Amino acid sequence: MAMYHEPGELVVLRNYHPDLGTERGSVARVVEDSSERTVLYIAAGSGYKQVIWTGNAPPEASQVGKFRDGVWSRYSVLRIMYPGVPYSIWKMWRADDGSFVRWYVNLESPFERAQYGFDVIDYELDIVVNPDWTGEWKDEDALARLVEVGVFNRDQSTDFKQYGLGAL
Repeated sequence: MAMYHEPGELVVLRNYHPDLGTERGSVARVVEDSSERTVLYIAAGSGYKQVIWTGNAPPEASQVGKFRDGVWSRYSVLRIMYPGVPYSIWKMWRADDGSFVRWYVNLESPFERAQYGFDVIDYELDIVVNPDWTGEWKDEDALARLVEVGVFNRDQSTDFKQYGLGAL
């Protein structure tokens, strides 16, 4: 039986990739958590911890396990996740004036429940959906580099695009 979180509860949303050694844990507030969907709110100004490493290959041994603090500063986000679905849908507002910015489809593994919240593996490829409903792929080049270094294979890359098209 799944354990659901109560509205208003603070949870950790961990975005990680085991083959890369990347990890980021963000604080989110539960809006809804049920068998149908999970909705989280990440307010501008919320803190996160992230592995001190960026790149497209496994980190150096000296960097493994070291984190830096960060602040989610530009936008507030309502993140909608559905059980078994390989993406989440984000609605984003500007931190400074609260105006709507865009929708965002984050391609990721179906979320898993964890002791303190939720875990996902980011597939790197995303879709930005503008207020006028035009959309564009984001980070295709980053996904291509991850395929080149063997983190993902070409079939997975094709699958990720299909997930994105399915979200639209």
